[in-house]
Amino acid sequence: MLRTMSHTDDDQERGFRCQVLLGKLDHQLRERIYKKLNTRDPAKLFQFFQSHKATIDKLRKKNVIKDEQYKLLLPSSGMVYFDQFDSTLLFFVTREFFGENMKDLIKIRNRIQHGGTKVSLPEFNAILSEAEPPLLQLGLSKAEFDDICNIRIVDSKVKELMTKTSFNYACLPPVANHFRRANLVSNIHQAVYRQHHDDFKFSVVISGIGGSGKSETAREYWQSYRNVYYEDIVCWINCNNFVNIEKSFTEIANRCGINQIYNQNGSVKSLKELSNLVYDYISVRQDVNKPRKVLFVLDNVINQVALVDLIPETKKEAPHFLITSQCSEWDQRFDVIKIGKFSNEEAEQFLETNIHDVEARKDKEANQKLLKSLSYLPLALQQAFSFINENGLTVGMYLTIFDKRQKELLSEGTQEIGNPSVYTTLSLTYNRLLQEGGQEVIDLLNKISYLDGKDIRKGLLIKLVDDVFVLNKILSLLAKYSIIETTNTGTGFLENQINCHELTQTFIKAYVPNVKEPVYQELANTFIEDMRNCRSQRQKMDGKYWYQHFLFICEKDVENIFLMKFIDVQNDSIHLFETQGDMRRLCDCLKKIMEKLSHTDGYERKDLYLKTKHNYANTLNNLSHYHDALRIFKEIETVRKETLGERHNDYLTTKHEIGCCLMNLSHYHDALSIFKEIETVRKDTLGERHNNYLSTKHNIGHCLMNLSHYHEALRIFKEIETVQKDTLGERHNSYLTTKHNIGHCLMNLSRYNDALSIFKEIETVRKDTLGERHNNYLSTKHNIGQCLMKLTCYHDALSIFKEIEAVEKGTLGERHNSYLTTKHNIGHCLMKLTCYHDALRIFKEIEAVEKGTLGERHNSYLTTKHNIGHCLMKLTCYHDALRIFKEIEAVEKGTLGERHNSYLATKHSIGQCLMNLSHYHDALRIFKEIETVRKDTLGERHNDYLTTKHNIGHCLMNLSHYEDALRTFKEIEIIENKTVGQRHKKTLKSPAAKLT
Repeated sequence: MLRTMSHTDDDQERGFRCQVLLGKLDHQLRERIYKKLNTRDPAKLFQFFQSHKATIDKLRKKNVIKDEQYKLLLPSSGMVYFDQFDSTLLFFVTREFFGENMKDLIKIRNRIQHGGTKVSLPEFNAILSEAEPPLLQLGLSKAEFDDICNIRIVDSKVKELMTKTSFNYACLPPVANHFRRANLVSNIHQAVYRQHHDDFKFSVVISGIGGSGKSETAREYWQSYRNVYYEDIVCWINCNNFVNIEKSFTEIANRCGINQIYNQNGSVKSLKELSNLVYDYISVRQDVNKPRKVLFVLDNVINQVALVDLIPETKKEAPHFLITSQCSEWDQRFDVIKIGKFSNEEAEQFLETNIHDVEARKDKEANQKLLKSLSYLPLALQQAFSFINENGLTVGMYLTIFDKRQKELLSEGTQEIGNPSVYTTLSLTYNRLLQEGGQEVIDLLNKISYLDGKDIRKGLLIKLVDDVFVLNKILSLLAKYSIIETTNTGTGFLENQINCHELTQTFIKAYVPNVKEPVYQELANTFIEDMRNCRSQRQKMDGKYWYQHFLFICEKDVENIFLMKFIDVQNDSIHLFETQGDMRRLCDCLKKIMEKLSHTDGYERKDLYLKTKHNYANTLNNLSHYHDALRIFKEIETVRKETLGERHNDYLTTKHEIGCCLMNLSHYHDALSIFKEIETVRKDTLGERHNNYLSTKHNIGHCLMNLSHYHEALRIFKEIETVQKDTLGERHNSYLTTKHNIGHCLMNLSRYNDALSIFKEIETVRKDTLGERHNNYLSTKHNIGQCLMKLTCYHDALSIFKEIEAVEKGTLGERHNSYLTTKHNIGHCLMKLTCYHDALRIFKEIEAVEKGTLGERHNSYLTTKHNIGHCLMKLTCYHDALRIFKEIEAVEKGTLGERHNSYLATKHSIGQCLMNLSHYHDALRIFKEIETVRKDTLGERHNDYLTTKHNIGHCLMNLSHYEDALRTFKEIEIIENKTVGQRHKKTLKSPAAKLT
């Protein structure tokens, strides 16, 4: 079974708490400065620092503050945003301007920052002891401090904290030298407001060519209106590819505590389902049930087609949408605001605020020539001004260099990428970077050009450079020349974000085309090494900091050169995808590897190809594509039988998977035959105590259980239990699983007291080893509840299911499948207690959730609908029940086929409705059709077959065919005497005695 969620270890969890504590420290420092200055207005904050410019200049010369920090204190835009200040700069402000000594907090900050992602218990306790007094003095409440100390990464508590106040996902402020277009921002807001109140409209689109400042304008918009209109709730979705869109909505759902984002097989739900789950959840403030105003910025959308899965199914009150795109063709649902080059006046203002030296820009004629040469394009201007500032040039001097470089490029016949102005400025900058920083700067820049430039974390880059000092030096140089943009997220060094414009990346890749293969190799080696380290240290293998880049490169690399570098680490790669719940994409990647391998001679018989094909089939099986998986496993079996022989372990493993597929398809007789063949070989080659032999024997037991051969299955599970008790011990999970299956056999043999005793023994161990909130413990408790139901102790069972429900509601949420299953059993208990109206209400609540999350053709939804039908039958609403069962039958006939057990169960219920409506001929016909199939698929001793035959007898009785009915009931009685005994309540209640 796939693990959809992996718990981090305690050290990593404590490390997470420390990072949250660090973020809270930054927040409290900002709040303290706001309070001291008595304003939050960015313009007034700038005025304060402008009034202390002499002091700041002096400290800059003494290297007390760096150039980047100086630009944050005195930005050319005239707007200061404390969100961009890291703790170092915040400590500087409190010390220099308010005379506050915060050495204790600085010491704690340093201790956490340099402590890594894992923190031991003694270290954690020491940090808390030192941090509590100064943080409380800084204004943090004791309750907030305690919450941070106790939150768990996967606990709903941390997610709850994240939904109570502001919620900003992936939102970055405009770059420091961004030119604010106030009128444009105001026009955008008016358009967003208008379209939101028009039921026909969907979104406003900021459209323009690359480098025209679309994303920066969108950033300016969200920052201007996030508090005054959107209650500080903004989600920024990078839409340059499907991978990033899916990642963003998955992470937002996780932060919100939305638990039902995974399918039952562990794969993440479709993007359409994910986005609607997020829109539904975030539309209502969770604490006061009040409608919210939420902004979703869909940045860098390719075209309208790419938005199909992001448009809500119904118009909602809360979500407001803003799109940026180079595409200018949109239908009437979108209001397009075109943004292009700067006007001459805007470009002049941009030049004056961004070229720091007045002497450098005093030649007005040269200024105009430069603006015209760069086509008034914001990105080109930004690159040029950075170059001028960093090299102490005048505009005229830069023009000379620019013209010379442009002529060189023309003479070289260089293929220009996009705008020639941008290409020329970037080539000048690239050459300067090589001169100033050397090859190590260029090497990192080349790697950055192949990553997803919208979100690169220092946690990834430190794996590529491996020296914090060198990395910071390189990034500082790249930022100075506006090649990248750096953002301090306030959650620690590793989380700090790097952005690189797509045009810049495109230029680098075209300018240095021969590094693609080496870059792919080094990135692949880095990712593979990280996976191996996670495996060896038993850490969560989630590709932290690099998984999205792995997918990004795979999507862009149409030749699959990069993906093929992971071919020898398939098991680790599969583990990575499973941890991410990304099974559909795993399937695609394995298929691409197979196609790439198929270009060699004799590929069908090569081990690597067969291994990949095996993994591909396994993934299909996990995605419930059983027929496709079965076909592929049989192809592999044919080859391995010929090349390895029928006793080789790889051949037997493939055969085992064939058996598992057949089990999933309910072909239990065929599966049983296969597992018995495997058992015979493994018994001889491995022995009866080997794990693989026991695994095969376990599956034999499962087949026998599904074929209602409970005595045989029980005997097998007891034999396995005896071995595992000796080899693994009575507290091992595998031993408890076997014992669990013994309990299930006993339940099916109606030995409910014995089963109850076993489940209670398992419960005691799991309570001690796993705790009362663990899923396996709750599963055992669930079985105890089912035993009590079978023993007609419905009140006790109901009490247990309600206890489970209370836990799962807190840990999983009300839309999670396990929670709904528990609620389902509560409904069943209420039915047994003849509280049909209450049961009907519960089943309808479950139906409403499953209809939205699973759809009307999903098996779980149909099961719930089936129970609604049964409640209606009990309430004698036979016509309504019949209608529901016929709706279910129509779906299952198409999805499952006419021989599937679920389809036959529905058909059975239709027959029962017809019986209750006195349509005995129609009911008899239906029951006979079911009998024919069940006799073939289940055999004449199966309980479901006997139940069908029983109903045939009742129809015959009601049609006055007493002799036929008597013969039918006596046949049933003979079989039940053999299978469950003469004194079993089924035998004692046989209608044969009455008819006789």
